[in-house]
Amino acid sequence: MEKTWVAVIAVGLLVLIAAGWVFYATAGAPMLADWLARRAGFADPGRAEPMYRWSLAINPYSVPVRTALCDLYRQQGKKQQAEQLLLEGIAHYATGPDLYLALAAIYVDSSRLEEACALLDSAPEGYLSRRIGALRPDSAAAPPSGTYAEGLTFSIEGGEGTPWYRLNDGPWTMYGAPLALQEGQYTLQVVTLDEGSIPSPVSEYRYKVEELEQVSSLQWLTVCPFCGGTWQSGK
Repeated sequence: MEKTWVAVIAVGLLVLIAAGWVFYATAGAPMLADWLARRAGFADPGRAEPMYRWSLAINPYSVPVRTALCDLYRQQGKKQQAEQLLLEGIAHYATGPDLYLALAAIYVDSSRLEEACALLDSAPEGYLSRRIGALRPDSAAAPPSGTYAEGLTFSIEGGEGTPWYRLNDGPWTMYGAPLALQEGQYTLQVVTLDEGSIPSPVSEYRYKVEELEQVSSLQWLTVCPFCGGTWQSGK
């Protein structure tokens, strides 16, 4: 009889343990992760960081917790940790545009504009790329590619945002005044940044600027086709 009761108690304990594990895995773990994230939001930075990390260890798919920890790292000047955290999320847990946009903002703040644009361009085709595309500003506009004579002076129109440009292999520069191009060949790249440091797609233009040959005002001079000499032939 005693053995029967011992077996019943053992089976009951196993059932309780299994039920507790199922509850923790299905409801308890997310609840604990959310509780830790909420507590971290009110804690000082020194205590908030381990809470956020513990919450992410329980639920690595939580985008709000990952971006909150990223913002904490940025406030502390830990840009490398913030970048790594977002890269990890993009590689394994990204289901929406938030992680892409947060990392693009870090690249823009670090003067890595081209990397920010390339990151957003690299989003997988489908819902994610369409959603990111809808959130990006329109590209800045410049005169169409082509050949121009007597120099080329123009403005860059950025629409709703701040235009930036890069001429040939120069650095990215915030647009502030009309550009004047003299004789030569140029590759111009332009982009717009909105208030959230989200970059538009890059627009590229190619220009060839030629100088017109000067025509002498002395139309009565005749040029010898053999020796190249000139003489006055009458006005």
